[in-house]
Amino acid sequence: MSPTSTSDDAATSPRHRVLRWWRGTPFRGAILDLLLYFGATLALTIAFATPLVLQFQREQPYGPQRVQLVFQPCEAERWNEAAVKDVLARQGELRPARAPDGSPIPKFMNVLMLPHEAEGAHEPAVLGYFELHPHTGQRPHIDGPALVKAAGCPVTEIRVSPLASLVDAMQSLPQRLASPLVILALCASGLAALLVWWVRGRRLPALPAPMPLGRALVLAVLAGVLLQAAATGLLLGLRDLGLPLEPSNLEPLLALIEERPVVAFLLVAGVAPVGEELFFRHVLLRRFAVVGRAATGLVASAVVFGVLHEITAGNGGRLAQLAMAGIYVLMGAAFGLFYLRTGRFAAVALAHGVANAVALGLLAYSTS
Repeated sequence: MSPTSTSDDAATSPRHRVLRWWRGTPFRGAILDLLLYFGATLALTIAFATPLVLQFQREQPYGPQRVQLVFQPCEAERWNEAAVKDVLARQGELRPARAPDGSPIPKFMNVLMLPHEAEGAHEPAVLGYFELHPHTGQRPHIDGPALVKAAGCPVTEIRVSPLASLVDAMQSLPQRLASPLVILALCASGLAALLVWWVRGRRLPALPAPMPLGRALVLAVLAGVLLQAAATGLLLGLRDLGLPLEPSNLEPLLALIEERPVVAFLLVAGVAPVGEELFFRHVLLRRFAVVGRAATGLVASAVVFGVLHEITAGNGGRLAQLAMAGIYVLMGAAFGLFYLRTGRFAAVALAHGVANAVALGLLAYSTS
């Protein structure tokens, strides 16, 4: 076998055919677009949100605290209940304490006397529980020496911890920061889209034969209204079939509308549509369309658009999440078709903004 035939066989091997296909299609560029967009969105969101969360943690007042005393057994008459209560009352209000299983503790001004193995010791000790609600809204500063002196019984350890668990605190954090985090996330995704367009999309060829701008903008308004009406009708129809459909971002969006309605409108009907259309249609779809693969780009951009809108399951569960993602995929495909038909980024961004504005109006009307 000659060297020439060997090299020809290698060039026609499946691996080389796949490499030629990969290099000759827009998929590699599209994947790089997606990686840059995801990475920039994540990095900007973390950069914007970290100072906010840290400030929230510094300013957040401490809630009720569980104060635990470990002390050696002693005669009941040595336990100075009034003095201990006075020391703790300087820091906050004492309320009925609860045992670890949640049951109330009706002993000693809410002190539970339980056998307890003291750390580093072999003799039994007593564990006392107190529930303290701070007066100042700050973590209570327990005067250890005064408490030891007042107790009468030998206190070996004092522990102060929040009544709410760390999991409870972390679960409540998104609700309390819902509005600011939505604002930061939308701004981060918009800036990420602008970055991808500037670095990788602005040199892409324009779509051929764009529609006159005035006509495209008029059609955009009509298309946005009709598209949102169709999506809402589909959503209500699926609900009638028993699917508890609800967008996963509904709760933070409602919180934002309630707290900052003008900001909500500007973000949802302005910043978000411009950023999403800039990336999904004006960069991602256009990358495929200019090389004659508009149908492939239409499907790819619509699927990514739908999946990113429903990353997590809402209250309806996994099936409802898939159904909502499907609705967003159809909307992404509709926006893509409109972009290909008009060849105008401004037109598809306006159509998306009108659709979101209609959705906000329907949402405000349904909750009023």
